[in-house]
Amino acid sequence: MAHLKEYRSSLEFSNGGGARKLSHYLAIEQRIYVNHKKIYRLCSENDLLLFRQGERHRKFFAKSRCSYSSVDGVNQLWQFDIKYIWIHGENRWCFFLGFLDVFSKKITGWYVGKSCKAGDLVFTLNQAIKTEAITQDHPLTIRSDNGPQMSSNRFYFYLKNLEKKLKHEFIPVYRTIGSINRNNARWPNIKVSFRRKA
Repeated sequence: MAHLKEYRSSLEFSNGGGARKLSHYLAIEQRIYVNHKKIYRLCSENDLLLFRQGERHRKFFAKSRCSYSSVDGVNQLWQFDIKYIWIHGENRWCFFLGFLDVFSKKITGWYVGKSCKAGDLVFTLNQAIKTEAITQDHPLTIRSDNGPQMSSNRFYFYLKNLEKKLKHEFIPVYRTIGSINRNNARWPNIKVSFRRKA
């Protein structure tokens, strides 16, 4: 199990690589020969499986709109968003996904990649919840815009399993050109600072 956890925590296997690939790498690098079906069972028992592509039929659900809330401690309210970043050395764009704790202004979870899909969002949030030790005793509220990843069925049904731990709120759309959404006002400042450092 130690080898499986080590592989899954690495960048190469964190967002890709099924039981067959893990079995192949174990045989080549560790000289451990295990059937891919047993690898799948071990990953399932230890919460190491990646999410599969579900049904493509769109299911609509009611969105919870955010309202003003007072925050007086860490891990009470997180805001998250996706940002395009230009890589000068490679002359291409990449995606940055970050979760920001509103009280401490700490980046609790982040992801950088050539693409950013709902599966990447689920994986990043799941890692952040484990790192910050979010429990039912201290429920968390996460807040985002209405992007396709945030509104996807995959992310919705993932959050359904965490209803006792956290609540997802959507920020209303502001259609006035040049207006700033005060419900998500911290993210523009973070984006400008991150762009300057990048």
